[in-house]
Amino acid sequence: MRPPPPISDSDRHVRPTPASRHFSPFDIYVVQVDGRAVVVVRGEIDPETAPRFSEGIDAAFAQAPRVAIDLSGVVFMDSAGIHAILRAFRRTGQNREAFAIRAPSNPVKRVLSITGLDEVLAIETEATSTLPATK
Repeated sequence: MRPPPPISDSDRHVRPTPASRHFSPFDIYVVQVDGRAVVVVRGEIDPETAPRFSEGIDAAFAQAPRVAIDLSGVVFMDSAGIHAILRAFRRTGQNREAFAIRAPSNPVKRVLSITGLDEVLAIETEATSTLPATK
């Protein structure tokens, strides 16, 4: 059996293998920024993490009527993430002023572009700089 070929720079957009998952753990928290609840997400959004992603979005809507999702730290997102985003957008009555995607990473930008959601959702370019307080 031959070893797999080396990964080139053009192949780096491929989803990490399960063995490499420890490099991108899933983390989510909600912060208040300028009267808006911002859901900050890091890691992969897939069927395993999508329920926590949805719970984080629900928590944000419980805190404020305007919500943004900061996806600058997301390294992979599949249809489970898209589903959660669409559910949240519908929750606002598809109001672009009440719901936005903030600073999507390149892998997320690609998914949003392929699905056409980059034309439907409000996309903000600036990432959230506020970090949660440490205990």
